[in-house]
Amino acid sequence: MLINRETTINLKCPTCGLLTAHYLHAFSFSGASFPRLKCSCDQEIAQILKEDKEQYFLLYLCPVCEEEHVFSFSGEELWSNVPRGLSCPDTGEQLGKIGPQNSLSGKLETIAEQLQGDDFFLNPELVLQMLDRLQEIAANKGLSCQCGSFEVHVDLFPDRIKLVCRECTGELILTAYQKEDLNRLKKRISLLIPGYTGAQNREKGL
Repeated sequence: MLINRETTINLKCPTCGLLTAHYLHAFSFSGASFPRLKCSCDQEIAQILKEDKEQYFLLYLCPVCEEEHVFSFSGEELWSNVPRGLSCPDTGEQLGKIGPQNSLSGKLETIAEQLQGDDFFLNPELVLQMLDRLQEIAANKGLSCQCGSFEVHVDLFPDRIKLVCRECTGELILTAYQKEDLNRLKKRISLLIPGYTGAQNREKGL
């Protein structure tokens, strides 16, 4: 399930030279803004933009040549389990890397801080609890689509969570702004997205 999409970006600060780690998850792109990576010295290091559904761009001020570089990633590359080095295209010098960091702690807390710091959500704490419950359901193979797929993408809105099947684009919307929404989800041990069968996909041209 794609709720677990996460990675870590390690980059050198162009001001103080410190190598810093920045945890990134799928929820980082919820709302109207895009993630900005900052150093502990308060210098903004980079920004990540998202275009279309699965195309990402890392804008980074290079501390080596002092030029801004743009690194592009597909969704598969960004959320890959294989680490990828980032180097200056002009000098070839290593600038950092992107990939999983298993030792990273406080992931849930990081999500909480980003959600609660964003006025985009009507009830950020409730959204976080619902996402946590969805994680539990997915971990027990309880989240799937009628087409048979377990690959689910999550879209977040101010008052709801939309689950989208990656295979057939079927959708399931969960309201997420009042306590009753969370209570209903806690009672569920499984969720089935009303997707499309093979024949229906052919009619849709998928």
